[in-house]
Amino acid sequence: MTTPLTLDTARGSDGKFVLVVAGEIDLSNIDAFSQALAGAATQVTGGNNALLVDISAVEYLDSAAI
Repeated sequence: MTTPLTLDTARGSDGKFVLVVAGEIDLSNIDAFSQALAGAATQVTGGNNALLVDISAVEYLDSAAI
């Protein structure tokens, strides 16, 4: 059984924008992941222009995610 993909955004304690990803990333949901990544990238502004993508809760990803 697959684990649904969940995507969330937050600001880290250092002020950096974080895209938090959990579940599985594969061909069936790569479009949602790509859109979330692109949307998060537009939120990065100013001198703190780093985007952190936290995939520590991703249980599986296939080559589509790379």
